[in-house]
Amino acid sequence: MTPKKIFVLVSVLVTTVLTSCNLYSPLEGGGSVQDHIEIAQECLTRGDYDCASTEYNALPDGTLKQQKLCAVYLSQAGFTLSTLVTVFKSAQEGAREKTLGTVANRILPYTASRQSGADKAIVACKAYRDLNPTGDELQLAELLQSLSYFTHCAVLMAKTTSLQTVDDVACTTASTSTTVTAASISKSGTGTVDAANPGMCSADALACVDDISKMAPASVSQDDFKKAFTDLQTKVTGGAAPVARAGLISTL
Repeated sequence: MTPKKIFVLVSVLVTTVLTSCNLYSPLEGGGSVQDHIEIAQECLTRGDYDCASTEYNALPDGTLKQQKLCAVYLSQAGFTLSTLVTVFKSAQEGAREKTLGTVANRILPYTASRQSGADKAIVACKAYRDLNPTGDELQLAELLQSLSYFTHCAVLMAKTTSLQTVDDVACTTASTSTTVTAASISKSGTGTVDAANPGMCSADALACVDDISKMAPASVSQDDFKKAFTDLQTKVTGGAAPVARAGLISTL
């Protein structure tokens, strides 16, 4: 990734997640674009993603609104600047699919709020890309859309420290895992589950495969991410839940 390209992406995430030194009062009336952005930043100092997204949703329709929503939902899901700069830059050649497992563990603890952020990020990041921005912003939109799918899958993997399945039907078995490991994805090691070998819930495993299939490495210009997404699509392929789990184990 060139310094210019990583600066553009970091700038978007920094302005979304960094704290502000000023306190802002609630707006009276509609407020200006800058007012909404400043209040959203103050919401983020409190970790109040609902408040921040409400302010960003009040922006005029367009690329700025969707970019801000995409970034704030990724932050809510647990995708941090540390993840961006450290995990992807340090990924080993030939094993970049393991960035997914690393990020899944960085997202811990799994919470309903992280899951909600990941779900919403997919919608907002796609909406941003669908507006067809140009130049560097198009490259940013392409990357953020793929990152939203990546992050959604990572959150679902993190969920294996909370809930698992023993029958590929119900997703109600309390997990004893404290980190995301091959055993939390599939204790049997083969992708199959039973009462003695719980694993990742079937719907979650299949959703992960779907997320990975929707990443678009060919459209991503940043080399570190392109390679990671490509390796993931090579190692994690479609099929029934046991096949999906077996593929996901390769990311750990």
